[in-house]
Amino acid sequence: MPTAQTASKEKSSSLRERNKQRIHQRLHETAITLLSRTELEQITIEDICEGAEISKKTFYNYYPSKHDLIEAISQSLLLDASRRHFDECMSRFSTTRERLLCFLQKQGSNLSDKPLLERNLIRHAMLDLSQSSDSSGKKMENQIQLFEKMLEAGKQRGEINPAFSPRFLAEMIDGAINTSAIHWIHFPDYPVNKRYRELKQFILDIALTPP
Repeated sequence: MPTAQTASKEKSSSLRERNKQRIHQRLHETAITLLSRTELEQITIEDICEGAEISKKTFYNYYPSKHDLIEAISQSLLLDASRRHFDECMSRFSTTRERLLCFLQKQGSNLSDKPLLERNLIRHAMLDLSQSSDSSGKKMENQIQLFEKMLEAGKQRGEINPAFSPRFLAEMIDGAINTSAIHWIHFPDYPVNKRYRELKQFILDIALTPP
Protein backbone atom coordinates (compact mmCIF):
# COMPACT_ATOMS: atom_id res chain seq x y z
CA MET A 1 0.00 0.00 0.00
CA PRO A 2 1.52 3.37 -1.02
CA THR A 3 2.55 5.67 1.79
CA ALA A 4 1.78 9.38 1.94
CA GLN A 5 5.43 10.09 1.09
CA THR A 6 5.28 7.84 -1.97
CA ALA A 7 2.05 9.44 -3.16
CA SER A 8 3.59 12.89 -2.71
CA LYS A 9 6.63 11.91 -4.79
CA GLU A 10 4.44 10.49 -7.54
CA LYS A 11 2.34 13.67 -7.62
CA SER A 12 5.47 15.83 -7.77
CA SER A 13 6.88 13.69 -10.58
CA SER A 14 3.60 13.95 -12.49
CA LEU A 15 3.58 17.73 -12.13
CA ARG A 16 7.16 17.97 -13.39
CA GLU A 17 6.32 15.79 -16.36
CA ARG A 18 3.29 17.89 -17.28
CA ASN A 19 5.38 21.05 -16.98
CA LYS A 20 8.02 19.57 -19.30
CA GLN A 21 5.33 18.71 -21.81
CA ARG A 22 3.93 22.25 -21.66
CA ILE A 23 7.36 23.77 -22.25
CA HIS A 24 8.02 21.32 -25.08
CA GLN A 25 4.73 22.26 -26.71
CA ARG A 26 5.43 26.00 -26.30
CA LEU A 27 8.83 25.59 -27.93
CA HIS A 28 7.27 23.85 -30.94
CA GLU A 29 4.38 26.31 -31.25
CA THR A 30 6.71 29.31 -30.99
CA ALA A 31 9.15 27.91 -33.55
CA ILE A 32 6.34 27.07 -35.98
CA THR A 33 4.95 30.61 -35.64
CA LEU A 34 8.38 32.09 -36.34
CA LEU A 35 8.98 29.73 -39.27
CA SER A 36 5.64 30.83 -40.73
CA ARG A 37 6.64 34.50 -40.88
CA THR A 38 10.46 34.69 -40.77
CA GLU A 39 13.24 33.26 -42.92
CA LEU A 40 14.94 30.29 -41.27
CA GLU A 41 18.38 31.91 -41.10
CA GLN A 42 17.00 34.98 -39.30
CA ILE A 43 15.43 33.02 -36.45
CA THR A 44 17.57 32.88 -33.32
CA ILE A 45 17.40 30.86 -30.12
CA GLU A 46 16.76 34.17 -28.34
CA ASP A 47 13.68 34.73 -30.52
CA ILE A 48 12.37 31.26 -29.68
CA CYS A 49 13.04 31.67 -25.96
CA GLU A 50 11.33 35.05 -25.89
CA GLY A 51 8.24 33.71 -27.63
CA ALA A 52 8.09 30.60 -25.45
CA GLU A 53 8.79 32.67 -22.32
CA ILE A 54 11.68 30.51 -21.18
CA SER A 55 15.38 31.08 -20.52
CA LYS A 56 18.17 29.93 -22.84
CA LYS A 57 19.26 27.54 -20.11
CA THR A 58 15.82 25.93 -20.19
CA PHE A 59 15.95 25.74 -24.00
CA TYR A 60 19.19 23.76 -23.84
CA ASN A 61 17.58 21.32 -21.44
CA TYR A 62 15.35 20.30 -24.35
CA TYR A 63 17.45 20.83 -27.47
CA PRO A 64 21.21 21.22 -27.97
CA SER A 65 20.70 23.66 -30.86
CA LYS A 66 18.18 25.46 -33.05
CA HIS A 67 18.91 22.88 -35.73
CA ASP A 68 17.73 20.05 -33.47
CA LEU A 69 14.47 21.85 -32.66
CA ILE A 70 13.78 22.51 -36.36
CA GLU A 71 14.64 18.88 -37.09
CA ALA A 72 12.03 17.70 -34.58
CA ILE A 73 9.44 19.99 -36.15
CA SER A 74 10.38 18.83 -39.64
CA GLN A 75 9.94 15.24 -38.52
CA SER A 76 6.48 16.02 -37.17
CA LEU A 77 5.16 18.28 -39.92
CA LEU A 78 6.77 16.72 -42.99
CA LEU A 79 7.59 13.08 -42.40
CA ASP A 80 4.81 12.12 -40.03
CA ALA A 81 2.34 14.00 -42.23
CA SER A 82 3.57 12.05 -45.27
CA ARG A 83 2.87 8.80 -43.48
CA ARG A 84 -0.63 9.95 -42.50
CA HIS A 85 -1.34 11.09 -46.05
CA PHE A 86 -0.10 7.78 -47.42
CA ASP A 87 -2.26 5.72 -45.06
CA GLU A 88 -5.33 7.84 -45.82
CA CYS A 89 -4.92 7.66 -49.59
CA MET A 90 -4.26 3.92 -49.52
CA SER A 91 -7.39 3.28 -47.48
CA ARG A 92 -9.69 5.69 -49.32
CA PHE A 93 -8.89 4.70 -52.90
CA SER A 94 -8.43 1.42 -54.73
CA THR A 95 -6.60 2.36 -57.94
CA THR A 96 -2.98 3.49 -58.18
CA ARG A 97 -3.99 6.56 -60.20
CA GLU A 98 -6.37 7.71 -57.47
CA ARG A 99 -3.88 6.96 -54.73
CA LEU A 100 -1.06 8.84 -56.44
CA LEU A 101 -3.25 11.85 -57.17
CA CYS A 102 -4.53 11.88 -53.59
CA PHE A 103 -1.04 11.66 -52.10
CA LEU A 104 0.49 14.27 -54.40
CA GLN A 105 -2.42 16.63 -53.83
CA LYS A 106 -2.03 16.41 -50.07
CA GLN A 107 1.74 16.79 -50.25
CA GLY A 108 1.41 19.87 -52.44
CA SER A 109 -1.39 21.58 -50.52
CA ASN A 110 0.95 23.00 -47.87
CA LEU A 111 2.92 24.83 -50.55
CA SER A 112 -0.08 27.13 -50.98
CA ASP A 113 -1.54 27.02 -47.47
CA LYS A 114 1.66 27.75 -45.51
CA PRO A 115 4.28 28.74 -48.07
CA LEU A 116 6.99 30.24 -45.83
CA LEU A 117 6.69 27.50 -43.20
CA GLU A 118 6.94 24.83 -45.88
CA ARG A 119 9.80 26.64 -47.60
CA ASN A 120 11.75 26.88 -44.36
CA LEU A 121 11.24 23.22 -43.50
CA ILE A 122 12.23 22.11 -47.00
CA ARG A 123 15.30 24.36 -46.86
CA HIS A 124 16.25 22.77 -43.56
CA ALA A 125 15.77 19.28 -45.02
CA MET A 126 17.87 20.09 -48.09
CA LEU A 127 20.68 21.55 -45.99
CA ASP A 128 20.61 18.45 -43.83
CA LEU A 129 20.71 16.24 -46.91
CA SER A 130 23.68 18.16 -48.35
CA GLN A 131 25.67 17.32 -45.22
CA SER A 132 25.16 13.60 -45.91
CA SER A 133 23.95 12.88 -42.41
CA ASP A 134 22.52 9.48 -41.56
CA SER A 135 19.21 11.01 -40.51
CA SER A 136 18.74 12.83 -43.83
CA GLY A 137 19.43 9.64 -45.76
CA LYS A 138 16.87 7.76 -43.68
CA LYS A 139 14.28 10.50 -44.26
CA MET A 140 14.78 10.34 -48.01
CA GLU A 141 14.58 6.54 -47.97
CA ASN A 142 11.36 6.62 -45.91
CA GLN A 143 9.72 8.88 -48.49
CA ILE A 144 10.85 6.66 -51.36
CA GLN A 145 9.51 3.59 -49.59
CA LEU A 146 6.05 5.13 -49.36
CA PHE A 147 5.92 5.52 -53.14
CA GLU A 148 7.44 2.08 -53.65
CA LYS A 149 4.81 0.43 -51.47
CA MET A 150 2.03 2.20 -53.36
CA LEU A 151 3.50 1.21 -56.71
CA GLU A 152 4.11 -2.39 -55.63
CA ALA A 153 0.42 -2.67 -54.81
CA GLY A 154 -0.38 -1.23 -58.24
CA LYS A 155 1.96 -3.70 -59.94
CA GLN A 156 -0.04 -6.58 -58.49
CA ARG A 157 -3.12 -5.07 -60.15
CA GLY A 158 -1.38 -4.64 -63.50
CA GLU A 159 -1.57 -0.83 -63.27
CA ILE A 160 2.16 -0.01 -63.29
CA ASN A 161 4.29 0.58 -66.39
CA PRO A 162 6.04 -2.80 -66.87
CA ALA A 163 9.10 -1.12 -68.40
CA PHE A 164 10.23 0.02 -64.94
CA SER A 165 10.44 -1.48 -61.48
CA PRO A 166 8.38 0.07 -58.66
CA ARG A 167 11.63 0.90 -56.86
CA PHE A 168 13.05 2.80 -59.84
CA LEU A 169 9.78 4.68 -60.34
CA ALA A 170 9.65 5.56 -56.63
CA GLU A 171 13.19 6.98 -56.75
CA MET A 172 12.43 9.01 -59.88
CA ILE A 173 9.17 10.37 -58.44
CA ASP A 174 10.87 11.42 -55.22
CA GLY A 175 13.73 12.97 -57.19
CA ALA A 176 11.34 14.97 -59.40
CA ILE A 177 9.48 16.29 -56.36
CA ASN A 178 12.75 17.27 -54.66
CA THR A 179 13.98 19.03 -57.79
CA SER A 180 10.85 21.18 -57.93
CA ALA A 181 11.16 21.89 -54.20
CA ILE A 182 14.78 23.02 -54.59
CA HIS A 183 13.82 25.44 -57.37
CA TRP A 184 10.93 26.73 -55.27
CA ILE A 185 13.06 27.58 -52.24
CA HIS A 186 15.74 29.30 -54.35
CA PHE A 187 13.63 31.27 -56.83
CA PRO A 188 10.78 33.44 -55.42
CA ASP A 189 9.00 33.65 -58.79
CA TYR A 190 9.12 29.90 -59.44
CA PRO A 191 5.63 28.84 -60.63
CA VAL A 192 5.30 26.10 -58.03
CA ASN A 193 1.56 25.47 -58.40
CA LYS A 194 1.78 25.21 -62.19
CA ARG A 195 4.87 23.02 -61.96
CA TYR A 196 3.21 20.76 -59.42
CA ARG A 197 0.24 20.23 -61.73
CA GLU A 198 2.64 19.32 -64.54
CA LEU A 199 4.55 17.09 -62.16
CA LYS A 200 1.43 15.12 -61.26
CA GLN A 201 0.67 14.51 -64.92
CA PHE A 202 4.28 13.56 -65.63
CA ILE A 203 4.27 11.02 -62.79
CA LEU A 204 1.01 9.47 -63.97
CA ASP A 205 2.31 9.24 -67.55
CA ILE A 206 5.56 7.46 -66.69
CA ALA A 207 4.38 5.31 -63.77
CA LEU A 208 1.07 3.91 -65.01
CA THR A 209 0.14 1.65 -67.85
CA PRO A 210 -1.57 3.47 -70.74
CA PRO A 211 -5.40 3.60 -70.46
